[in-house]
Amino acid sequence: MKFLPWAKLTQGISASTIAAETSIHRTTVYSIKNLYDKTGGYSRQARSGRPCATRTETLIAAVKEQVKSKPSMSFRKLDWDFSVPETSMRE
Repeated sequence: MKFLPWAKLTQGISASTIAAETSIHRTTVYSIKNLYDKTGGYSRQARSGRPCATRTETLIAAVKEQVKSKPSMSFRKLDWDFSVPETSMRE
């Protein structure tokens, strides 16, 4: 989707008119404008929160080594030993 609302706002067209023409909510038009004013573009900002880097190369190598030494060990025991979710261990 191209963000033409910002271009129209700079031409003096109101946010309500732009919203009606483009089927975008008026507050979204203002959000787009504010994002462009802050960043100079429309790129998404990095999200805060916990990183998703559970599966590192180091962890994968350690798990492979553990499986080689004890092939009968369950996923539940592996994820407990390495303190990672079972779903990450199964991937």
